[in-house]
This record gives sequence, C-alpha cells and structure tokens, in this order.
Amino acid sequence: MYSFLFAQDAGGADVGFLALCRRWADVASVLGFALSLAGMLVSLVGFFLTLRGQRRIREAAEGAARRAAYQIAVADVGTLLRQVEGMRDAVRHQIWLTAVFRGGEARLVAMALATNDSLTTNEQASLRDLEEALRLAIQYIEQRLLPQGHGAGVFAAQHRRELDRSLRLLGELRGRLQHVLTEL
Repeated sequence: MYSFLFAQDAGGADVGFLALCRRWADVASVLGFALSLAGMLVSLVGFFLTLRGQRRIREAAEGAARRAAYQIAVADVGTLLRQVEGMRDAVRHQIWLTAVFRGGEARLVAMALATNDSLTTNEQASLRDLEEALRLAIQYIEQRLLPQGHGAGVFAAQHRRELDRSLRLLGELRGRLQHVLTEL
C-alpha cells in the first residue's frame, strides 16, 4: 500500500497516487468551488420558488375561506328568511305559539349572522335592528296574544310592517351575497 501511495520512478520523481493528487489538486479545488457555487444557486432558486409557492397557497386558502364565509352567510340568510316568513305566516293564521317559536329561532340566526365578516357594517346593524324587532314582536305576542289562545287577538300593525320590512331586507341581502359569491 505504501508503494502505491508514495511510488517513485528511476529518477526519484514521485509517480504515486499522492503525486497524481498534487498535480490535479488545483483543478479539483476549482471544480469543487464551481460545484459548490452551482449548488448554492440551485438552493437560492429553490428557496425563491418555495416562497412563491407558499404565497400562492396562502392566497388560495384565503380565497377559499372567503368563499366559505359567503356560503355560510348565504345559508344563514336563507334560514333567517324562512324563519321570518314562517313567523309572518303563523301571525297571519293567528297561531301564536308557532309565531313565538319561529321568531325565537330567527332571533338566534340573526344574532349569529350579525357577526359574519362577509357583511357590511350597515348590514350587520340592520340585522341587529331586525333581532330587536323580532324580540319586541315576540314579547308582544307572549304578553298580549298568547294568553288569549289560538285564533284570538290581532297582531299590531307596527310589528306586521316590521316583519314585511325585514323580509325585504333579507331578500336584498341574500341577492347581494349570492351575486358576490358568483364573482369569487
């Protein structure tokens, strides 16, 4: 093994493996340096491609979250619309207990929907006003009409107008949300 590493020719010049390494050492170091630079460039390019990919993923996730929030808002407005319509129908037929139940469920949905960030501040305020109007209508029914029994009593015109106004508001809100949802 020693003769392989440190071999010399007849004139005493090194011809072994180490001599070969010494001759090519500069070439090998330059090649190594060039390969390390190429590796660094590949790493930098990969790093920036990864950053760009993460930005695209984040934008896609934010878009999906926005669409989901709008879909939830559309579903909640639809539920609220059905509950208020059910309350109005129960009032029309003087089924006071059903009107109270439907109004109570509508209040819960309106309170939850008023916190949805997909809605404008005016829409959120309108939903809070709707919740208050429903509370007053339920209170009126419970205190004045429910004790009289099914089919007796007259619902106040003010509360009836408020229910009709609420239905118009909810219809417009639902239309706006569905329109925005198609554009996302």
